[in-house]
Formats: sequence, structure tokens, C-alpha cells
Amino acid sequence: MLLKKLKRTKPIAAFLTIFIFISAFSSISAYGAECGIMLFLKNKSRGVNVSENSCKSADEIALGTVFELTSGGRLWLKSQSAPDTDSDFQVICQSRSLSPVQVSVSNIFLPWINPKGLKNCTSWVDHHMSCDDVSGNKNSFFCAIALIKRPEYNSPKEIERTTSIKLRKLENNVSIDQLTKAMDQEAGLCRNLYQSGQQVDVAWTIDKSGSAKNIQLKSFKNPVDKEFIDCVMDVVKDFSYPAYSNEVSVSHKF
Repeated sequence: MLLKKLKRTKPIAAFLTIFIFISAFSSISAYGAECGIMLFLKNKSRGVNVSENSCKSADEIALGTVFELTSGGRLWLKSQSAPDTDSDFQVICQSRSLSPVQVSVSNIFLPWINPKGLKNCTSWVDHHMSCDDVSGNKNSFFCAIALIKRPEYNSPKEIERTTSIKLRKLENNVSIDQLTKAMDQEAGLCRNLYQSGQQVDVAWTIDKSGSAKNIQLKSFKNPVDKEFIDCVMDVVKDFSYPAYSNEVSVSHKF
């Protein structure tokens, strides 16, 4: 099933994908067959209404859940983190349809979702798929998927659970280079989704609570790529930052 849905061009990448997927599926089974199949990243999604979700937690998604994307809506999903793995799958979908688009969670296997009422949906090729709307408008709905390595540090919430001075000191030593390399993966998913060659220069500050503030878009080449720029900005706004003892200023070209 996975090989049919995700056509890989490199055998090693395919092997790693299948390995991670099997591990992830084993983890998902622990949550039960109906709830917690994936996580809905609300802060990175736009114009999405969620219905028929039987999970109690707002970010966990159950089989049978329906997402409705308004015109211009963006849906962002993430697989449950599995033990003994260092990566998670993330899926982003964008609607350019003038009418609302419904997407159902119809399978516990990747890529989980099934757009409803659309035409000429492609299979997943090079981590990308697309559909036309009922009026025949091309690429009115499209998605991208990527296997993204988790950051090698703990978020402030995780650090709060321990009084370890050693752990706190370790988090303070996370370099800006380590941080931006981790962020580049999610920005790369945005790039693949919108097929953009745009370079976006962003400056921001990370406060002691691990939140981004004073976010400024310093420069970009093509304002037509607004969807891509917005996607990158949401990566910056909602990234899982490490805890620092003092505020840290960051400037990076995605």
C-alpha cells in the first residue's frame, strides 16, 4: 500500500520510509484503531473546520474525521511519534478551489486522507499529489508529504518536567545552526508543496519560554509566492524551539 501511494526514486529512501512507517504504525496501534491516527497541527493550518472526530484531544485525529477547507485553506498533519525512531511524517494540503473542499481520514495507512468530490486526482509521485475541482480547474487541491527528523533537543514543556541542571544547560547550548537546519526541513515541505524556488529571509527572536516573537520578513524575490511565504512564516511562528536562558535573535534564509 505504501509503495503504491508513495513512489520513491531512490531504493535507500524507500527502505528507510518503509522502516519508519512500520515503526510508526506499531506505535499508532497502541492508541487504538480509531483514535490518534495522526495529529492535526492547528496553528500551522488555515481555514480548516474539523468534524466527526471522536478523539477527546483536539490535536489527535480519528478514523472518519472530516476536514473542510475553505477557499485558500491549508491543512497540516503529522504522524504520531513512534518509539525507536527519530522522524515523523508530515503532510500539507492546500485548497485553491472557490468552493469548500472536504477531506476525510479514510485509512490508518499513509497518506491517511481522501479528498471528496474532486476530479482527476493523481497518485503520490515525488511526494506530491493534486486534484482538479468539479469545474475542471487544474490543481485546485494539492498535497505534499515528507519524512522529517525531529529536533535533537527538548522543548520547554519537556524541560519543566525535570530539575536536572545538566539538561537545562544542554538546551542552552543548542546552536542556531542546529536550530535552523531542523527548521529547513519543514520549510522544505512548504517549498515542495508550492513548487517554489523562492528564497525567504526572516528575522525573529526566541524568548525564554521557547516562543517566537518580533518576526520580520526581511526580503523575498517574488510576492506572487505569497502562499509559500505564509507557509514558511507559520513554520517560524509555531516551531518547537529549545529553551534558552536568555532571548536569542535569529536571522535565516529559508
